[in-house]
Amino acid sequence: MSYELYGLDVKSKEVIQGTLGKNQFMQDLLREHDVPSSKIDAIEKKASGIFDVRRMRAGNTFTLVKNPYNEVDYFIYEKNPAQFVVYDFRDTLSVYEGKENAIYRNKTIGGYIDGTLYQTIQKMELDVRLAKLLEEIYAWSIDFSHLDAEDYFKVVYEEAYVDGTSIGITKVMATHFHHKKKDYFAFYFPQDSLETYYDEEGQSVKRTFLKSPLRYTAANADEEELPTEKSKFELEYVGSTGTPIIALGKGDIAIISKNRQKGTYIKINHGEIYSTEYRHLGQLKDSLEVGSAVHQGDPVASIGNNLENQKGSFTLQYFMNGVPASPESFEIITQTDSIASSRQMEFQKKVEKLKQELGKFEY
Repeated sequence: MSYELYGLDVKSKEVIQGTLGKNQFMQDLLREHDVPSSKIDAIEKKASGIFDVRRMRAGNTFTLVKNPYNEVDYFIYEKNPAQFVVYDFRDTLSVYEGKENAIYRNKTIGGYIDGTLYQTIQKMELDVRLAKLLEEIYAWSIDFSHLDAEDYFKVVYEEAYVDGTSIGITKVMATHFHHKKKDYFAFYFPQDSLETYYDEEGQSVKRTFLKSPLRYTAANADEEELPTEKSKFELEYVGSTGTPIIALGKGDIAIISKNRQKGTYIKINHGEIYSTEYRHLGQLKDSLEVGSAVHQGDPVASIGNNLENQKGSFTLQYFMNGVPASPESFEIITQTDSIASSRQMEFQKKVEKLKQELGKFEY
């Protein structure tokens, strides 16, 4: 009998395995097993630059390994069937990534948008996880609720095989998305232990603000609905009840309140100039209070049930210097992460090679 799991000796230890549920996070699981909050905070800091816990997805496998004293020694999260992250809670906290024995192959696909991105990938009989990966890469530049039939994309992705059988897509290596007559390129290039995507010029694809407060391909799948423009300053979003609503950018909670006009609402200040207000919310995140710091992409609330068929809606309004502003005005601020000058040549060679792979595909 083998006592090894993820390269760990689990003899005489309790092993608990399961899958992450919707709106379930690593912190919740660890607290259920009496891991002190101080340890959880410390190991999340250790994970910085290795794997962001906010990227853990519902449906992915997790494993808890407990010692004979009923203490958690390890928490393991499977990024995909071939890659995992180990959180070691023993004497010296550590975090590292691991891989199963697999063969990795690059594949190139593409197509015109037919419905939503999720529907398009599904009709191509591809792993729908590819839709989620593309949405994550372009979260700062493309609002996936506004795609149309003239949009198209190409993707070079890495697929893992174990014993000759595909176990799924592990990584997008390069992608070209044509949206609203504009071309968006993104190339995978690890730098300083970070898994990051850059454009052709070596600038990070990340921006100060996300394009949407919803993860469309994950939240609404094939029944997603487009947001309605209530005014040139505010948008109304529709989604399934309980769908997480996320912060467009990092900031601080300025207002949490409720009234007849706005329902339950919050306002987030993103520095001194920019702010966003979310109205007609469902349940707020438990730990949310005035003064709370939020990171970009953090869930702040969920969609309530105020329409038929388990659907709900909420309104997002944009402000600059306290005055209502258009969503487009939030596009001018960008982050400055870029390829280090010492690695520019290496990056450009990789871009040239990946562009050739993209160019080989014909629609």
